[in-house]
Amino acid sequence: MRAPWFASVVALAATLLATPSRAEATSPDDVPALGASGSVRVPLVPPSFVAVEAGGLRFVYPPTARDRVTPLLAAADDERAALAQLIGRDALLHLEVRVVRGADELAMLAPGDGSAPPRASGVAYPALDLVLVSTGGAAGLTDPDLDEVLRHELAHVAIAAASSPRAAPAWFDEAVATAWSGAGDVDRSLRLSRALFTRSLRPLAWGSEPSDALARAEEADFARWLLAPERRWGFAGALAQLAVGAPADVALASAYGRPAGSLEASWRAEARRRYGLVPALALASTKPWPYLGV
Repeated sequence: MRAPWFASVVALAATLLATPSRAEATSPDDVPALGASGSVRVPLVPPSFVAVEAGGLRFVYPPTARDRVTPLLAAADDERAALAQLIGRDALLHLEVRVVRGADELAMLAPGDGSAPPRASGVAYPALDLVLVSTGGAAGLTDPDLDEVLRHELAHVAIAAASSPRAAPAWFDEAVATAWSGAGDVDRSLRLSRALFTRSLRPLAWGSEPSDALARAEEADFARWLLAPERRWGFAGALAQLAVGAPADVALASAYGRPAGSLEASWRAEARRRYGLVPALALASTKPWPYLGV
């Protein structure tokens, strides 16, 4: 008969093995975790809101936001097609996009109670086929670029669909969404230029969440490199590997037929050309160098 401590050790080991790592368990801040979709309350939009179908998406917005929404309607079909090509499936059909006028309205019309981050300009709920984007920034912030915010959230929905039933690591999900949206391109370029100049660029932390702004910039830029037209051919395959539980480095190596370290080395070589001294001097004319704290 086994000693009681043996059963305790086995139970502890089973718990540890069944518990996802932080990189696997967390989701990006703007993809709030919810309970079972059938039990989540989704608030009704005010009757004054307008509903319009565009590109297979349903846009719901207040009449006062019409001018901000019109460009989104015009681009919806192309955006849906581009993401379908990227991930190998159409993940946005029947998605509802709620356009709101600020943080308070976003919180009011988001599913669940208090699920939306307080300073978010957009949130995605892939399991509910729902995205919310705000025309107004949080207190003290400028109004967001609505096109960038929507592209960011739509990318989250697409990644969730393609990596289901397992979730993509949060850092990978956020890096791809950031790169796809184009948000913060100039700031990221300046940060990476300074890191190259000061030799402070670090290896990608494949198995954990980014620890600071430089790590996030590196991962978003690696995602940008992966999403270049000449390399998109392997992206859907990488997501398929994530769907069966492969870590990001293993998924990318399998999809591209190269070790993850080789992919990272190729990105670094391109980054040195892209963000080296001459490009850095050109970029610096748009923002002062003291801004670039790492």
